[in-house]
Amino acid sequence: MTAIDEGYQGEEAAAGIGGAAPDGLHNASLYAALALTLFSLPVCAADLGGLNNDYTPPQFPAKPKPRVAERIVDKTARAEAPSAPMPASDPAAACWKIDTWEAACGFAAYPGGPIFRVVGGNLNFTQGSPSAETGGFDNERPQHAVRFQQRFALAETEITVAHYLTCVKEGGCGEPVWHDVNYGSSHYRDRNAHQPTSPITGVSWTDAKAYVAWLSRKTGQTYTLPTEAQWEYAARGGHAGRWYFGDDEGRLKDRVWYGANSDSKLHPVGSTLFNTHPWGLKDMGGNAWEWVEDCEHSYT
Repeated sequence: MTAIDEGYQGEEAAAGIGGAAPDGLHNASLYAALALTLFSLPVCAADLGGLNNDYTPPQFPAKPKPRVAERIVDKTARAEAPSAPMPASDPAAACWKIDTWEAACGFAAYPGGPIFRVVGGNLNFTQGSPSAETGGFDNERPQHAVRFQQRFALAETEITVAHYLTCVKEGGCGEPVWHDVNYGSSHYRDRNAHQPTSPITGVSWTDAKAYVAWLSRKTGQTYTLPTEAQWEYAARGGHAGRWYFGDDEGRLKDRVWYGANSDSKLHPVGSTLFNTHPWGLKDMGGNAWEWVEDCEHSYT
């Protein structure tokens, strides 16, 4: 299966190992960001009350149910408050507040590990690019409605080199290609790919899958790559524009590392001048392309 860039046949990705579009929404002006395809990996917490659900196809109207007499209830009875959908040992449980998931709330997968943020919004959005959008691609169209059945959390930033190398050290992941001096190490190192706070690059979709499997084993919780739909929903941040901050390309330079301001190098995750995503996410455009879980789907 593929997802972003060489693996990204869809529209977007998520928080740090593997391959997403520089702006997440295929703005051609950003493809120069890292033209030599340095990949990073997005990671998704899949268990905020359910599995990793993405697209729900339109349903035919249900047949009307026969009317029944109203059941009389004791109106003095108090409904029980819903219990937390997961045990207190799950770090995500800290974001279950006042019987609901708190948007933008953060929790660490493990001490020193990646931070995850709960997405907000009403879990409905229009995925894809409008037909008239400049720089859009045919495989981003037609636009279509997406509805999520459960809320989810996404890694706050791309997974860093330091985070990924912890997996390598513990035997859960293969080494990035720049560890091999005979395989493009200078190409990556010249672009800061080896710096601990850079997004991990030089890893395949299979490596990305190995990382989330290791993270799940390490924490005893369930982590996956985000689906393409989940990533785009998070990248838009509840807005309908090309980016979570709107359609103004003049605002990119302070919020995204790309061809015009990156000097063709990777930068530390979360290091743009402004990080104003409404749900606390960072690097939802630029720096490195990211892998997602699913392959390209055709809606034509």
